[in-house]
Amino acid sequence: STPTLVRNRISNNEGANLAVLDEACPIITDNFITDAPARGLVIISKASGTFEHNVVCNSDLANVYVGGDASPKLEGNVIYNGAASGLVIEDNAKGEFNQNLISGHEQPAVAVQGHAAPTMQRNIVMHGGCGGVWLDEHAGGEFLHNFVEPAEGAWRIGAEVESRLSGDNLSAQECVWERGAGVEFPHQQKPDKVVLVFNPDVSGRGQMALGMAAPAHQNGAISNLPLPADPMS
Repeated sequence: STPTLVRNRISNNEGANLAVLDEACPIITDNFITDAPARGLVIISKASGTFEHNVVCNSDLANVYVGGDASPKLEGNVIYNGAASGLVIEDNAKGEFNQNLISGHEQPAVAVQGHAAPTMQRNIVMHGGCGGVWLDEHAGGEFLHNFVEPAEGAWRIGAEVESRLSGDNLSAQECVWERGAGVEFPHQQKPDKVVLVFNPDVSGRGQMALGMAAPAHQNGAISNLPLPADPMS
């Protein structure tokens, strides 16, 4: 049977608050993972699984760490407030990372390192202390329809990077390109910067939405993102 973990508060554990190892493939949903003296959620080895609607916050190291040959699916999670990065993906890890909010970290909010090649779609990346999304040397993957808050070095593209970014990854700051980067922007030349398009669905309330404004040829609203409460409160 598939291990399932639902509506728990997990906190103050040494090493990692929650570790998924070997070839585990759990369903982790609606948990509050907080106050780790090291990493909050660790997914390594050949682990996979589905991680939805969790809050991971207040870790001393990365709030979420994905390494080895892991290939999880993270969707609709809130990852915020950390002394290091929010989401670190490295080694040969892959996986899908969709519609997550990653905010309030002292190091880059998202760091893709080693030969990792994730698929990241419709995420909101905000308030990274040293940049928004860093693609380190040799990183790969696909980055589609993400919003990255304007910041110094909102996107940093390392040498030897082979990634595919859609033309509507959104940032108002210039990308920092290192010599040798091979990033592909489909249907257009590599831009000097990626243009920020403000979300039309906020109705003047100043709220951020989870998801991206649909392209002009599509219709559909985007729901606003409430910050999930501690499930044990």
